[in-house]
Amino acid sequence: STSTRSSSTSLQSSSPSSTARSRSPKLSAASASTSESISISVRYVANRRCMFAPCRQLDTSNNANPPLIIIGGTAQSIYSWEHHLHSLSRDRDVLVYECLGQGPLPKELFDTMAQQRAGDNDAASAAEEYYRNVTLAFHAEDFATVVTEAWTTTFTSNADIPPAESRCNKVDVAAFSLGGRIALAAASTYPHLIRRLHITGVGAERDDYANIVLASWR
Repeated sequence: STSTRSSSTSLQSSSPSSTARSRSPKLSAASASTSESISISVRYVANRRCMFAPCRQLDTSNNANPPLIIIGGTAQSIYSWEHHLHSLSRDRDVLVYECLGQGPLPKELFDTMAQQRAGDNDAASAAEEYYRNVTLAFHAEDFATVVTEAWTTTFTSNADIPPAESRCNKVDVAAFSLGGRIALAAASTYPHLIRRLHITGVGAERDDYANIVLASWR
């Protein structure tokens, strides 16, 4: 087994960019302890499916909390976090996104895989190309792109969401398991994007047994 740790780390700052497809304009956080419902948007940002909950008690002062970015574990999706958003968005914007390999396949890749099953070799190559780079460096770059596009284009263009000037240009990150590894990679590569990092379920090291398990996934 691998040891795990939970940590909270302060880092530095910067700003967060995409044309996104509208998916689901409104959802209700059914498990919230209050009858108040919140408006949740599900959209694609930089080709990643995201769930966004706007801050319910906006503070435009310099002490306002920065947005919170959540990255889940390998088998999780944005909907794994849906019923936590009521509490988490009380005094900050919250964005949950699915990294490469999480959530549904993009429609374009789904179509090519359907062709692959029909024996189309070009389609097989397209699917292999999509998953060709799954390194932490790629995931870190992906994180930076999602965060940047989300706050400079996608969510600041909505009438019900205040303009960028009223928001902090840093983000806090909460991440679990695979998401924690991605968050660490993002923090080390783009420290100017992240103010604070909280991770859990991340192995301090990988032992021989974990390497065997990992090899079995290939």
